Amino acid sequence: MFWLDWLFILPLSFQIFFLLFCYWALSQSQHPKNTPTPQPVSVIICAHNAAHFLQKLLPALFEQAHPVFEVILVIDRSTDSTLALAQYWASQEKRLRYHCIETIPIGIQPKKYALMQGIQIARYEYLLLTDADCVPASSQWIGTMQAAFQPSTNFVLGVSLYEDNPSWLSKVVGFETLMTALYYLSFAKAGLPYMGIGRNLAYRRSFFLEKGGFSVSHLSVVGGDDDLWVGSWANSQNTQVCMHPTALTYSQLPNNWQHWYRQKIRHLSVGRHYKIKFQLLLACCYGSHTFAILGWLWLLLATAPLAIGITLVLRSILVVWIYTYCLDLFSRKTSYLWLVIGDILFPFYLTIIGIIARLKQHIQWH
Repeated sequence: MFWLDWLFILPLSFQIFFLLFCYWALSQSQHPKNTPTPQPVSVIICAHNAAHFLQKLLPALFEQAHPVFEVILVIDRSTDSTLALAQYWASQEKRLRYHCIETIPIGIQPKKYALMQGIQIARYEYLLLTDADCVPASSQWIGTMQAAFQPSTNFVLGVSLYEDNPSWLSKVVGFETLMTALYYLSFAKAGLPYMGIGRNLAYRRSFFLEKGGFSVSHLSVVGGDDDLWVGSWANSQNTQVCMHPTALTYSQLPNNWQHWYRQKIRHLSVGRHYKIKFQLLLACCYGSHTFAILGWLWLLLATAPLAIGITLVLRSILVVWIYTYCLDLFSRKTSYLWLVIGDILFPFYLTIIGIIARLKQHIQWH
C-alpha cells in the first residue's frame, strides 16, 4: 500500500504549501506606495426589479465622502417600482443618472448588456461596480477603492462579504465567501489574478473600451461579467487588491437554500470558461483540500501511516490560523468549531454542485 500513502502525502503537502502561500500573499502590504489625488468616479449599478434593495443602497451611496462621483443606475426590464424610485432620487440628487433597458439583443447576456450601456454613458475614467443588493461598509468606500489605482493599474479587486446572522445558511455562505476571497485575493497578490467580484470591482473605462468590452465568446455566458473579464486581461502589472475594511461591501444573503443553490450553479458554471492554467490550478487546490478531508477519514477509520497523521495535524493548525487571520482582515468572527465544520463540508458540496453546473445546459440569470 506504499502507493496509497503517497496518494495522500503529495496532495496534503500541496495543501500545506498552498496555505502558507496564501498567508504570505495576504500578509504583504496592502497600502498604496503613495496617496494619489482623489479622482472622479462613476459608480455603476445594474438593477432588475430591485427597488427594495435600492431603498437601502442609494442613500448609502450619496453619503459617500468622495469629492466627485456619479451614480449610474441601469434599469434592466424592471416591472416593479425601480423606475419610480430612480426618478425620485434623480430629482433630489444631481449625481444620479439612470438608463432604462426595454429589450436585450439576441446573443448577449442581460447583465453584460446592462453594464455595457452603463459604461458607455459614464462620464468618468474610474468605474466602480457593485450590485443592487449590496451596501458599502463605510462612507470611504469610493475613496478607498479609487485610491488603490496607480498609474499602471487597470483593475482594482475589492472584497464583498454577506450579511451575518445565526442561520446555517449564513454560516455556509460566510465560510464559502471566506474561501473564495482567500483564493482570488492571494493569487492576485502573487501576480496571478484570475477573477474579481462584481459586487466590488473597479477598472478604467478607457481600458474597457480599448479592449472592445467583454469578449465576443463570453457575451452569451450567464455571469462572467466580473471573473471572465478580469481573467481575460488582468495581470501582475495592471492589477491591485484593496482589502481595507473601509472598502468592503456587504450583500444580502440568498433568501433560502434553493436561491443559494441556483446562485452557486450560475457562479460555478462560468468556471468552464476560465483559462486552462487557472482551471488546472484551482483543480489542484480544491482536489488537495478534498484529499485532506479524506485523509482524516482514513486516519480515523484505519491505520494510516504516522507521516500522514503528522501532515494532517500540521494542516489543521495552519487552517485555523490562516482562516482566523483572514477573518480578522475583514473584521469578521466565527467559532473555531465552525471553521473545522466548514473546512470539512466545503470541498465536497462545491465538487458536487460544480459537476452539476458543468453538466447543466441552460443557466438563467433571472
